[in-house]
Amino acid sequence: WNWYEQYVEDDVFYAAVDDVHERQIAYPPFDGADKLFWTLHGLGYQIIVASHRKPHFTYQLARWLEGSLPWVWSGVYAGPSKLFLIEPGDLVIDDSPETIQYALDKGAEAISLRWPWNKDTAAVLFDTLEEMAEWLKSRSQ
Repeated sequence: WNWYEQYVEDDVFYAAVDDVHERQIAYPPFDGADKLFWTLHGLGYQIIVASHRKPHFTYQLARWLEGSLPWVWSGVYAGPSKLFLIEPGDLVIDDSPETIQYALDKGAEAISLRWPWNKDTAAVLFDTLEEMAEWLKSRSQ
């Protein structure tokens, strides 16, 4: 999760991350995000979009969601830790190894897109959001 440290100082990295979060509204979501949202909604999940970003970016995140994805989500959170949102039995979709492990330890289920930093976690991993949506649908049948 600290892969960037060999390339750049913390302050430079986090300034770049903040810049991306501020400009996110100009970019589309990952392919298949709309299908995943509709699938989760159709299966009865309450969708809370939580992001580990500075709280003042909550508005930009909500605006981006409103303009980019089906409005089937029930909440938006931006802040230093989203762990307080995770309860036993939840379905957690996240790529952070720490969040994945916390979710599993708490008795939640963890799934994620496959990334180099989370390939060794115990989450169920997918190459695309479409695959994730199909897997969720197949479990409910």
